[in-house]
Amino acid sequence: MLAINRMYLNIEITANFLIGDHLPPGHYRALIDMVRSRLDRFYSKGGIYLSPLHSSCNHRELLRTFGKIKNLSRLPTYLYLIQRL
Repeated sequence: MLAINRMYLNIEITANFLIGDHLPPGHYRALIDMVRSRLDRFYSKGGIYLSPLHSSCNHRELLRTFGKIKNLSRLPTYLYLIQRL
């Protein structure tokens, strides 16, 4: 994704990931590792969209999780409401 975004000025590849109550414990650790630890600096192209699962019950906790990931991310990070909270 980053290689394509650097190579072409008029193309931007983004990624969509899920957040929710019923995901395995390692899901968030792997996501944070990918958007923080594996990147050496902030990138302005290549946004990350986090989609909350409709089946999630604790909306406040989902927003806290989103905020934590957004603050740690070295990519632009957005909440994507493909499903209603």
